[in-house]
Amino acid sequence: SSDLWWKKKGAGIQDRAYLSGYVPGMAEGMSKLRGEVMTEQRSQFEAGLQANSIQYILGKFKDGTPNDMPKWEGMRTELASMYGAKDANDLLYKAAKQAADRGDVKTTAQITNLFDQRHSDGTPGLLRYLDDKEKLVNTARHVALGQLELDERLQDKQREKAREDKMFSITQKMVKEPDADMADLEEMMKDP
Repeated sequence: SSDLWWKKKGAGIQDRAYLSGYVPGMAEGMSKLRGEVMTEQRSQFEAGLQANSIQYILGKFKDGTPNDMPKWEGMRTELASMYGAKDANDLLYKAAKQAADRGDVKTTAQITNLFDQRHSDGTPGLLRYLDDKEKLVNTARHVALGQLELDERLQDKQREKAREDKMFSITQKMVKEPDADMADLEEMMKDP
């Protein structure tokens, strides 16, 4: 392959030693580039594992599975075997944060209830996250309320559009049929 390269790129150069000074630098650059590519691939792989682990946790909480510390400890073991999760407690916190950011109050409350429980061996469980417990639940409530307000506004706009369409139909009928029966028009004006 180097001979082919030399034929294409080195055409006209008589002294092959001319390029020998570049070879050590090229090898070092290629090695560095391979290392960077491997690091990036590893970080993408780990991010994928973390995302899968968080989705697994959220799915289990939606099912109502881990509602106490012994069940969570069993789930931590599953996470370690399935996804190679090193710090399952950190993943649990991230799952609570993700649920809160989506406005899932129930799941957030279920997860954060584990924060102040001790492990079955008596050691402090997730106490390092205890300060964020209320903040996460409040965030979930705030997001959920915002979603409800948006839904209400959307429904209000839909109702207003329906009223406008109805008034347009009535006006159109009055213009086309000036002698129309008033009882028909009053019936059209009633809200559905």
